[in-house]
Amino acid sequence: MIVVLIMGVVYNLALTNFQQLKSSKEKLTLANLKEYLGALKYKTNAQILCLDDCSTCKILVDGNETEEVKNLFDDSIKMYRYDALNGMILQDPTPYFNKEDVEEDVCFSYKVYAEGVGDQVFLEYKEKYYDLTDYFSGTIIGDSMEALVQKHEDMKSEVMQ
Repeated sequence: MIVVLIMGVVYNLALTNFQQLKSSKEKLTLANLKEYLGALKYKTNAQILCLDDCSTCKILVDGNETEEVKNLFDDSIKMYRYDALNGMILQDPTPYFNKEDVEEDVCFSYKVYAEGVGDQVFLEYKEKYYDLTDYFSGTIIGDSMEALVQKHEDMKSEVMQ
């Protein structure tokens, strides 16, 4: 009787974890991208890599593909790096070489590293703007790039005081 009870509890836990994993996969958005990747179990990094037209993206954990995500966004997404002197600078995605060491066309790439820090970028997609630079909070979403830059500068001023 005890063995059956223990098996039932283990089954219940496994089923719950599987359902949470499945639902988190379905809920992946640009708004929670940084948090989603940060929650994965990895040793060096977790990355989303979108090739060609961005219609299909791969989730890579420590360089190994773990899942595929379709239709998260399209190739109109733009990635920027903020420079205090020059403002927003459009950034090309990091080059990607496949297992045959052939470079592929990268549409979008974002990586979270072992320290929990992600690529320091701002994203623009369909008239929404995403700040993925903050170390301590989630993604900040704004209606304009100027508003995000101002929030970024305000947070930097708070830290410097």
